[in-house]
Amino acid sequence: MRTRKTTTDPSFASHRLRPRHLGAAIALLVLVTACSSDEPPEAAPTTATAGPATTAAETEPPGTTLAPAVPTELLTAALATYADGYEFSTTTTVNTQEVSTQTGRWLDGASHLTVESGGGVVEFIITDGGQWTRLPDEEWEELEGTASTGYPLEGMDNPESIALVSTTDDRTILLATYTATAVGLSGDPVDVTLAFAGESLVGFSFTADLDGTIVSSDTSLAPLIDTSPITAPTV
Repeated sequence: MRTRKTTTDPSFASHRLRPRHLGAAIALLVLVTACSSDEPPEAAPTTATAGPATTAAETEPPGTTLAPAVPTELLTAALATYADGYEFSTTTTVNTQEVSTQTGRWLDGASHLTVESGGGVVEFIITDGGQWTRLPDEEWEELEGTASTGYPLEGMDNPESIALVSTTDDRTILLATYTATAVGLSGDPVDVTLAFAGESLVGFSFTADLDGTIVSSDTSLAPLIDTSPITAPTV
């Protein structure tokens, strides 16, 4: 995958390198949330969810451009299976150093996730009624501000372009290019590798140059196992 230079926007910078789960077009749940091990962050991350079994290629793949209907149908069908909920796991690296992992689930507009970063662990619950966080063995604390509770993967089926990297009987790898704003950044478009098992989207990954800082995110997706409602905790 080629790396394009990208700069952060204010909302991104305010959460310390926190790309959104591919915001509007892929709300990229790449959450580089550099959480402190001593105190919770000032605001909760947006969710996403998360690495795929196959990561992005280090070099520009030759790729075969697909007819527009092909990737649209594949992505739309795959994303429809996650519209009510999914589980995710995201690993984020900065300049080849792993800085954050996030695991959790998104269900009916609410998220429950755990972020590990810098030796610390922070748990989040985000619903349309608010957002809460807690450190291990401590009480829940409500955070100020409004968190997005929309479908994190909304718009993911609308890349600027898409190309076939490889395909086998049960696995397909696509390379899609999205606008920087679609992934919560500003600057040049961003290439995202999409991994499919059969017709299921199982992961996506990308690398971006943020003013000389190389940020990579690798996310895996899976159907929900825990389907219990995500509700506000008792504070």
